Amino acid sequence: RPVQVAQILINLLNNAHDAVWNPEDSFAQSQVKLAVNRRDDTYEFEVENSGPGITPETVKKLFEPFFTTKAPGKGTGLGLSVSRSIARAHNGTLELKSSSPTVFLLRVPILHNASQRRQA
Repeated sequence: RPVQVAQILINLLNNAHDAVWNPEDSFAQSQVKLAVNRRDDTYEFEVENSGPGITPETVKKLFEPFFTTKAPGKGTGLGLSVSRSIARAHNGTLELKSSSPTVFLLRVPILHNASQRRQA
């Protein structure tokens, strides 16, 4: 379901944007990167940002439902939890590859025919 994979990427990119947003520097030093690679029968998507990084305490809770580091009213704390569930439903994975710089890695298998698509 390509739309669901796109939802994961949009969530990761929005989170990366929020991590680097600083209205005082107008994004002058901010970076958000998306890299896409094919490894055998898997697509790998890496989303990296130049924000302040993620603390070890936060890493432990990162994929828990309703956990957020965003200000009240700015996030529900469901994005990463739901994204990981979608990745797993596609026989893929979503993980934090690095906490500083912050890099998330999404892996999803490549479907080769219609019968595989119906099973996913």
